[in-house]
Amino acid sequence: MKGHKEMFGGQIARLEQAGYSHIIIGMLERQEDSVLEQASKIKIMKGGISFLPVIPRNYLSIKELMSGVEPKARTDVYFDPVKVSNVVQVPEHPYFIFDVRIRSDFREKPVRSEQGRSCLTVDEAINVLIHQTLPSDCYWIDACGSCYEPQNPVVRRCFQVTPMAASLLPSEYKFSDARNGAPSCLIRKCFI
Repeated sequence: MKGHKEMFGGQIARLEQAGYSHIIIGMLERQEDSVLEQASKIKIMKGGISFLPVIPRNYLSIKELMSGVEPKARTDVYFDPVKVSNVVQVPEHPYFIFDVRIRSDFREKPVRSEQGRSCLTVDEAINVLIHQTLPSDCYWIDACGSCYEPQNPVVRRCFQVTPMAASLLPSEYKFSDARNGAPSCLIRKCFI
């Protein structure tokens, strides 16, 4: 539990360092006791992340979220953010994702697996980059919990996020490369 408390404090400090709104950070801080209790109930596999805070894009734009990703050299968004939809249900207010796995073979599986795991959304993938160091600067993570132009089945795509230049662009669902991961989480929860 002590490790979780330190992890929580470090995540809040990282959001403050990135310059996000104190109001949003306060909403996440108020969830600390519930987050620590939930995290203590979940067995995390080696390499997994117990929990991560998520600021959804109805609070900050995708470009504003990307501004907290290091390096801050560029914050490119190569699409119309209005055309982004989530294909998984997410809380409306700042929330936490639990049992996060960065590397996964989730890319070619359904949005929700038999084990109850779910692909991350664009917002969640960006929040992963805010808090985690990926295997390399050239590593991309697929955010298949979101899609682009959901009303158009021909264009429907997921997203890739990379820390190299803090850029985000649509990609095909089944993009396969050793430098990619399709992160997933077990639980999404807002405790306010």
